[in-house]
Amino acid sequence: AFAGCTCLASITLGESVTHIGKHAFHACISLVNITMGGSVTHIGECALQGCTSLVSISLDKSVVDLGDGAFEGCTSLASVSLCESVTQIGFSVFRGCKSLVSITLGESVTHIGENAFENCASLASITLGESVTHVQERAFAGCTCLASITLGESVTHIGNYAFHACSSLVSISMGGSATHIGNYAFDGCKSLESITVSESVTHIGSFAFAGCTSLASIAMPEPIPRIKEGTFRGCVSLASITVGDSVTHIENPAVRALVFS
Repeated sequence: AFAGCTCLASITLGESVTHIGKHAFHACISLVNITMGGSVTHIGECALQGCTSLVSISLDKSVVDLGDGAFEGCTSLASVSLCESVTQIGFSVFRGCKSLVSITLGESVTHIGENAFENCASLASITLGESVTHVQERAFAGCTCLASITLGESVTHIGNYAFHACSSLVSISMGGSATHIGNYAFDGCKSLESITVSESVTHIGSFAFAGCTSLASIAMPEPIPRIKEGTFRGCVSLASITVGDSVTHIENPAVRALVFS
């Protein structure tokens, strides 16, 4: 409807507006603020994508659905508050929002989608609510200022590359329900010094901790039967690994940096 209106600086949506469609305000590069009435339930795919001057947005409690890429590339967006009615952060919703310092997630959010916060380079910390069960592929990849993260007790799945290249990440607290850590999940987290892997974890993917150059020690949970290829490749500070009695196979490159460096 207003895509490419490059001089549009502000907009007020009336109380009767319930739906913001696909690409509605795409590339409105001068848009600084948008006021939504209390009836908006749906923000469509790429609705505000590329609104590079948008500084902040407050979503009304009526909003239940954020489309893929809704705020992608809003490079001036510094803060956002999500209402309790939002249950999912979909694909690339905040990808490339490089000024985003903080975000408040409602307790009803259960799912952090692929690339949701990828390359949000100013995001310093985030606490996932107790309802979140899945952190999908590349969800926080490239968040280079992210120093700590707390995963709630309900998180069961950490996807491939989920925290890839989070170069400032020093610590991560993992709840007791996590079962799956994907390939390259923490690859390149060069400031990560220690991590306690929950005893509930049954799968750690290939190269999961590769390039974690500050990681000094790690204890593998009992249910892990196999240490996969490249798991600790390039972990030059890793002095000790504690493995459970259930480990039956260590793929040769998994500890390559320890054995051959």
